[in-house]
Formats: sequence, C-alpha cells, structure tokens
Amino acid sequence: MNIYKTHKSTAFYFIKFLMPYWWQGLIVLVCILFTTVSSLIPPYLLKVIIDDILLPKQLEWLILAVSVLAGLMLAELVISSVSDYLYAWISNCIVRDLRIDLFSHLMTVALDFHNRQNTGDVVFRLSNDIGVIQSVLSASVLRFLYSFLTLIGLIAVLCWMAVDLFLLSMAVVPFFVLNLIYFQPQIKKVVEVIQHKGSDIYRSGLTHSSWE
Repeated sequence: MNIYKTHKSTAFYFIKFLMPYWWQGLIVLVCILFTTVSSLIPPYLLKVIIDDILLPKQLEWLILAVSVLAGLMLAELVISSVSDYLYAWISNCIVRDLRIDLFSHLMTVALDFHNRQNTGDVVFRLSNDIGVIQSVLSASVLRFLYSFLTLIGLIAVLCWMAVDLFLLSMAVVPFFVLNLIYFQPQIKKVVEVIQHKGSDIYRSGLTHSSWE
C-alpha cells in the first residue's frame, strides 16, 4: 500500500510539469496516431497493387496506387519530423522546470538536512537522475507510445485479415512476459548498485576537491 501511495504521489508530481504543455502534447499524440495509421496502410496497399493491379494487369490503376503510397510516405515523414521536434521541445522544457523546482526546494530545506545527507548523493541525484529522466522523456516515452499504438493496429489488422495467424503469433507472448518478470528485479538491483557507486564517486570527488 505504501508503494502504491508513493507511485501515485510521484505520478501527480510529474503531472504538474506536463500540464503547461498539454496542447503541444495533444498535437504530438495526434501526429503519433497519424504516423501509426499511415505505417499500417502501405503493406495492405502493396497487397492490393500485387493482387489486384499487377496480376490482373490493370496497369491503369498502378500510377494512382503508387502515387497514394508515395504521398502517404511523404506525409508520414513530414508529420513524424514535426512530432519529434515538438516532443523534444516539450521534454526539454519539462526537465528544465524539474531542475528549477528541485533546486528551489533544496534552497528552502533546513541546513541540518545538508549536514545529515550525503553530499555526493544529493549532487548525483540532481545531475544523473534528472539526466536519466531526460533520456527517458526524450526517447523512451515516444518510442513506447509509437510501438504500443503500432502493436494495437497490427493486432486489429491481423484479427481482420487472419485470426489464425494472430493466434499463432500470440503463442510467444507468455515467454516474453516470463522473461520480463524474471529479469526486471535483477535489473533493478543492478541499477541500485550503480546509483550507490555513482553517489560514492561524487562524494569522494567533492571531498578531494574540498581538500585541495
């Protein structure tokens, strides 16, 4: 229950940084939806070109089909570039606001806090942990949204075209789930060890600098 409350409070903490950029985020979401749908159309369009145009030799439709395919690819390229630019701008603004908020909070805490806390740990969290958040925001979240929506679209297309093929492809899903359940705790332990070692390195570096 305490873990749930912690995760819930952390989510609400980050939401306040997202709200000032909600309409830019909405544009990014619409762009992702468009690029997801447009990436699912070309394979089906190629099927139509091969089965319904080339094989029956109805070449009068070939120019139209190829033009539609090229237009979709060009539109996907342009909208994807706009989405990447907007998302990078939003993520950088959020990280900037987060740094300002954390630094302002450190300026308001009692001096006894700095005496009790490991200086290296505080500096490490301000620099490294926020850097990790920035890398997650700048790459992982956008990639996850695009992959998730693409997966949903592929599932819908497979169910529409060939349900048996969809069921066959889902046979490997339990192995991925078991792999995630087994390795996630191990990865978490390794990350915690790396964070503690990084904190110790920062502390030793600060101590060495103070002696000089």
